[in-house]
Amino acid sequence: MKMRGNWFLSPQGIEIMPTFHPAYILRQTGDDLKKVKWQVFYDFQAAKKRCLELAPNYSFMDGTWPKMTDIYVERKEERLKKNSC
Repeated sequence: MKMRGNWFLSPQGIEIMPTFHPAYILRQTGDDLKKVKWQVFYDFQAAKKRCLELAPNYSFMDGTWPKMTDIYVERKEERLKKNSC
């Protein structure tokens, strides 16, 4: 819960942003449900923005998938080069 909505690097160098588990969302009611739904919506918006930063030509509607693992490896290598200079 504390890390929800915040980006961090996994031990493998992959950027991760946790959000709420669907079962948690389903247990909410009233104003709490509205609040959680908006939080998840903004989490997904942030994830989409980050995906477009990594793969600017990616289209979310055409059914093709970029090789995100390759993109992450490239980004990790770029970070390592920057840190070694």
